[in-house]
Amino acid sequence: MAVYIILFVLLFALHCAFGNNKIAFCISAGVLLYALISLRSITLGVYDTSEIYLQNFNYVQSTSWNNIWTYKLPSQIAFLAITKFISLFSNNYQVYLAIIAIPIVVAVCNLIYKYSDEPLISFISYISLYWLYSFFLLRQILALSIIAYSVKYIYRRKPIQFVALVLVASAIHNTAIIFLIAYPFCRFVKFGYQNYSFILASFILTKLAPSIVTNYIGKYFPVQSSYISHGIYDASGNFSAFGLVPPLAILVLAHIFKRNQSVKDDILFNLSTLSMVTYCFAFVVSDLYRLSIYFGLFNIILISKVFKKVNKAEPTDSVDFNNDEILLFIYVVLIIALIAYFLLRSVDNMNAMPYLFFWQN
Repeated sequence: MAVYIILFVLLFALHCAFGNNKIAFCISAGVLLYALISLRSITLGVYDTSEIYLQNFNYVQSTSWNNIWTYKLPSQIAFLAITKFISLFSNNYQVYLAIIAIPIVVAVCNLIYKYSDEPLISFISYISLYWLYSFFLLRQILALSIIAYSVKYIYRRKPIQFVALVLVASAIHNTAIIFLIAYPFCRFVKFGYQNYSFILASFILTKLAPSIVTNYIGKYFPVQSSYISHGIYDASGNFSAFGLVPPLAILVLAHIFKRNQSVKDDILFNLSTLSMVTYCFAFVVSDLYRLSIYFGLFNIILISKVFKKVNKAEPTDSVDFNNDEILLFIYVVLIIALIAYFLLRSVDNMNAMPYLFFWQN
């Protein structure tokens, strides 16, 4: 617990030290997060790092490139090739973990630097909701680091570049292909109260007709379907709905405090909506919560829009909440809530308590 508390204290200290120097704060915060990812014990997080990825690392060191290109699971070839390339320079697993963590830290820092209106709360929300996935979902997080750059192509209306980037990400983890729905949904759906009906419909569907979801998985995701049939993925339907609370709270707050119908903000609202729609799939197969991460990452930008600086001359279509005291109160409450969520729920659910450095194995 102490290491995580120190992490938050240092974030506040860096924020105070750099003030309005956004790039310096993002870089220093990124270095701090990266250090804790790369120096962690492999026992932190769920079993993936200490078992699955360690076995993969040992396998690629002892096998040929030809065996990698002809690997029995085509969806893993790209990741195994990346692992093989890294292993040419070091056979140390801890060094490998440190290298494989670089892309997501750089991607998140870039995302916050370019699009966040309040970098501190964006970093805190990232830590609270998504950071610990870097401890064990190595392949998916590498795919997510590519997805993080794709939002700019939605903003710029460049579908070809968007599709190309998503296909690259899906070569690393095939579930990333689901992010293709983000472009048409964000470009052609204008955010409004109907978005909440999408979330509700998804919740009801997965609760009342789970067979529809499992049939879809069986048809389009055969690997994941085999995991279900062999009991690797839990399909008991006992997944907690509490994970919907943070993204829903972010969506509602951003909706209440939105100042105008900005196209960029609409895109963030729609991505947040998709994160909750896909999260509901976990009520059928628990591991499908991972699909929501691709869309949910952008909640760390949406949350900053609650505190977006407003030009008073601009028209507004929502309640006037320009009172600085109200915004300050909400800012403090959100930060406390996110830190509490991380310390009381995230670290336990992801087996990250207590934090251990690699030399403490």
